[in-house]
Amino acid sequence: MGGIDWADGLVAIMDGPAPDSGTAWEVGYAFGTKKPIVLVRTDFRPLAGIAGDYSPMLTQAATARIDLPVASTTQVISSSSTRLPESRPRDTDLSGCAHLP
Repeated sequence: MGGIDWADGLVAIMDGPAPDSGTAWEVGYAFGTKKPIVLVRTDFRPLAGIAGDYSPMLTQAATARIDLPVASTTQVISSSSTRLPESRPRDTDLSGCAHLP
């Protein structure tokens, strides 16, 4: 939660047949703290014509939704960053926050 509290917004990867329960919780928490939320799908299902709909609850919580089938991490970062507010400098110690590998 500390990472979401600290962040200016949340980018949530929604790949797979159903959203990950942890990611869905993070979206709900970010929504509750009034953070902008960008939902991103990069999986291949839209190309195969088998993409399911987004969860209506997640869609309503999102500030933006981006569908980028088989996109690279660089493409996801570039597209997501244009949908979030400008970052502000921070003087915060992040040693206690979880980081993605």
